Amino acid sequence: MARYILCRSGFNVLVADSDSQAQWVWSQHGNQIDLLLTDMMIPSRCTGVELARQFQRQKPALAVVYMSGFGREISEGETAFVEKSPFIQKPCSAGELIETVSFSLAVARSRKGDLN
Repeated sequence: MARYILCRSGFNVLVADSDSQAQWVWSQHGNQIDLLLTDMMIPSRCTGVELARQFQRQKPALAVVYMSGFGREISEGETAFVEKSPFIQKPCSAGELIETVSFSLAVARSRKGDLN
Protein backbone atom coordinates (compact mmCIF):
# COMPACT_ATOMS: atom_id res chain seq x y z
CA MET A 1 0.00 0.00 0.00
CA ALA A 2 2.86 2.38 0.83
CA ARG A 3 4.36 1.78 -2.60
CA TYR A 4 1.05 2.57 -4.29
CA ILE A 5 0.56 5.76 -2.26
CA LEU A 6 4.10 7.01 -2.88
CA CYS A 7 4.09 6.16 -6.60
CA ARG A 8 0.75 7.94 -7.04
CA SER A 9 2.35 10.96 -5.37
CA GLY A 10 5.21 11.03 -7.88
CA PHE A 11 7.92 9.25 -5.93
CA ASN A 12 10.19 6.71 -7.60
CA VAL A 13 9.89 3.60 -5.44
CA LEU A 14 12.00 0.43 -5.30
CA VAL A 15 10.60 -2.40 -3.20
CA ALA A 16 12.24 -5.22 -1.25
CA ASP A 17 10.45 -7.85 0.83
CA SER A 18 13.46 -8.97 2.87
CA ASP A 19 16.89 -7.85 3.98
CA SER A 20 18.56 -9.85 1.21
CA GLN A 21 16.32 -8.24 -1.43
CA ALA A 22 17.00 -4.81 0.08
CA GLN A 23 20.75 -5.43 -0.08
CA TRP A 24 20.46 -6.53 -3.72
CA VAL A 25 18.40 -3.44 -4.62
CA TRP A 26 20.97 -1.30 -2.80
CA SER A 27 23.85 -2.94 -4.68
CA GLN A 28 22.15 -2.14 -7.98
CA HIS A 29 20.67 1.30 -7.25
CA GLY A 30 22.27 2.65 -4.05
CA ASN A 31 23.71 5.69 -5.79
CA GLN A 32 20.17 6.67 -6.86
CA ILE A 33 18.45 6.05 -3.52
CA ASP A 34 17.85 9.11 -1.35
CA LEU A 35 15.59 7.62 1.32
CA LEU A 36 15.10 4.25 3.01
CA LEU A 37 11.56 3.61 4.24
CA THR A 38 11.78 0.50 6.38
CA ASP A 39 9.75 -1.39 8.88
CA MET A 40 11.62 -1.82 12.13
CA MET A 41 10.86 -5.54 12.04
CA ILE A 42 11.38 -7.16 8.65
CA PRO A 43 10.80 -10.84 7.94
CA SER A 44 14.43 -11.88 7.65
CA ARG A 45 17.72 -12.07 9.47
CA CYS A 46 18.30 -8.39 10.16
CA THR A 47 16.11 -5.49 11.26
CA GLY A 48 15.29 -2.25 9.48
CA VAL A 49 17.60 -0.50 11.93
CA GLU A 50 20.49 -2.74 10.90
CA LEU A 51 19.77 -2.08 7.21
CA ALA A 52 19.72 1.66 7.87
CA ARG A 53 23.08 1.50 9.67
CA GLN A 54 24.61 -0.54 6.86
CA PHE A 55 23.34 1.73 4.08
CA GLN A 56 24.20 4.96 5.91
CA ARG A 57 27.79 3.76 6.38
CA GLN A 58 28.00 3.65 2.59
CA LYS A 59 25.92 6.79 2.02
CA PRO A 60 25.83 9.08 5.08
CA ALA A 61 23.33 11.49 3.48
CA LEU A 62 20.72 8.72 3.14
CA ALA A 63 17.45 9.74 4.79
CA VAL A 64 15.69 7.05 6.81
CA VAL A 65 12.05 6.76 7.86
CA TYR A 66 11.03 3.92 10.16
CA MET A 67 7.58 2.34 10.32
CA SER A 68 6.16 -0.11 12.80
CA GLY A 69 2.90 -1.45 14.12
CA PHE A 70 4.61 -1.44 17.48
CA GLY A 71 6.63 1.57 18.62
CA ARG A 72 10.16 2.94 18.61
CA GLU A 73 10.83 1.04 21.82
CA ILE A 74 11.23 -2.22 19.86
CA SER A 75 14.58 -0.92 18.62
CA GLU A 76 16.25 -2.76 21.54
CA GLY A 77 19.25 -0.67 22.48
CA GLU A 78 19.27 1.30 19.23
CA THR A 79 17.09 4.11 20.58
CA ALA A 80 19.61 6.93 20.06
CA PHE A 81 20.22 5.89 16.46
CA VAL A 82 16.52 5.39 15.69
CA GLU A 83 15.49 8.72 17.24
CA LYS A 84 17.55 10.57 14.61
CA SER A 85 14.96 9.59 11.99
CA PRO A 86 11.22 10.10 11.63
CA PHE A 87 8.94 7.31 12.80
CA ILE A 88 5.50 6.43 11.42
CA GLN A 89 3.15 4.40 13.57
CA LYS A 90 1.18 1.87 11.50
CA PRO A 91 -1.51 2.07 10.43
CA CYS A 92 -1.02 5.57 9.09
CA SER A 93 -2.86 7.81 6.69
CA ALA A 94 -1.68 8.37 3.13
CA GLY A 95 -1.20 12.03 4.01
CA GLU A 96 1.04 11.22 6.96
CA LEU A 97 3.17 8.90 4.83
CA ILE A 98 3.56 11.43 2.01
CA GLU A 99 4.24 14.31 4.40
CA THR A 100 6.88 12.38 6.36
CA VAL A 101 8.69 11.15 3.24
CA SER A 102 8.57 14.59 1.59
CA PHE A 103 9.87 16.32 4.72
CA SER A 104 12.65 13.75 5.22
CA LEU A 105 13.81 14.13 1.63
CA ALA A 106 13.78 17.93 1.90
CA VAL A 107 15.86 17.83 5.08
CA ALA A 108 18.33 15.35 3.55
CA ARG A 109 18.71 17.48 0.42
CA SER A 110 19.30 20.63 2.46
CA ARG A 111 21.98 18.85 4.52
CA LYS A 112 23.55 17.52 1.34
CA GLY A 113 23.63 21.08 -0.02
CA ASP A 114 25.36 22.24 3.16
CA LEU A 115 28.14 19.74 2.49
CA ASN A 116 28.87 21.16 -0.99
